[in-house]
Amino acid sequence: MKMDFRILSLLLLFNLIFGCGETKQKTRSEIYSEKAAELINDLLKEEENQICDCILEPNNQSMAQIYKSEVPAFEFENYIIEKFKLETTAGIDSLYGINEKLILNPDLITGGIKFVTQKEYDSIYNKYDFEDAREVLNETYPNLCYFTKPIFDRDFKNALFDIHYETSDLWTPPPKVKNIQGVWEYDRN
Repeated sequence: MKMDFRILSLLLLFNLIFGCGETKQKTRSEIYSEKAAELINDLLKEEENQICDCILEPNNQSMAQIYKSEVPAFEFENYIIEKFKLETTAGIDSLYGINEKLILNPDLITGGIKFVTQKEYDSIYNKYDFEDAREVLNETYPNLCYFTKPIFDRDFKNALFDIHYETSDLWTPPPKVKNIQGVWEYDRN
């Protein structure tokens, strides 16, 4: 009986030491990046987006910063307030994608779509003149699509996001997308 008690005690001690390790909490950026991959995968399955064979990771600058520098006349903060039905600009900071860095794991992008890093893309433009760089990009990465860095509400039910087939044109703001029963779709309303 003493031997059984010792063995049981050792097993319990072993389980406490090795079995109850700390579970790491995900950061906001990790959660944001996982949700962004889900969004991208869902929208790439839509018929009009099935042309993408490759996707370019977005610039990690926030869309608000990009619009301020590229299209200063467009009031992007007001657009965000309207689309997410926020009371004031103070609610913008609580949205995912405003302050988080997007770190996409290429393994999370499904459907055989090649993931192209900004570094790869920039190296081609640094090596060739504009026209040659476009030709090399088309040959190396056929049907390359660009997408905006998504902005999600706190519950990951609504987002602002768009996929482009040509170099991103910031003159049109990203449309709203909705998570409907676990699947992301463009909000057609």
